Amino acid sequence: MFGRAEIVVMRHGQAEEFADGGDAQRILTGEGQRMAERAGELLKVAGLLPTVAIASPFVRAQQTVARALRSAGAALNVVEEPRLVPSAPPDLAITALIEAAARASGRVFAVGHNPCITAVLGRLVAGGAMRFAVSTGDVAHLAVDVEQRTAVLLGYVPASVLAGLAASKT
Repeated sequence: MFGRAEIVVMRHGQAEEFADGGDAQRILTGEGQRMAERAGELLKVAGLLPTVAIASPFVRAQQTVARALRSAGAALNVVEEPRLVPSAPPDLAITALIEAAARASGRVFAVGHNPCITAVLGRLVAGGAMRFAVSTGDVAHLAVDVEQRTAVLLGYVPASVLAGLAASKT
């Protein structure tokens, strides 16, 4: 086993299709808000509470991280990370995750967008040889080897599974 940094990566919750201010201003829908809350419950129940939180500056990512942290009961300041926007090259996004891990005394929670998040997971877990289909609200738990810039996928929970678990509790 290698020395590792733990990172939980989430694709933002479902957002409205259009916003007057452009893509960066799109807000979460009601379902997107529930996705973020379910992700926060997962962090709490699975013992994955973060010590550092980063998110794209886009409104929907900021709303997602805030709701997830509130639901998890984790009172953290969120660092805006422009290297997690949709068009960010995966290597830059990976550097952002590793830098956040270096600041953390524990686990990082990061919220971003596609295609960036999908590319990051593929690059970290399989050197780009594996494709992921990361949907809105999906959560991945990674053990990252900081020097090698590789990761082991410790867990992946699709938003649909989180929704099913939430529904079964009612």
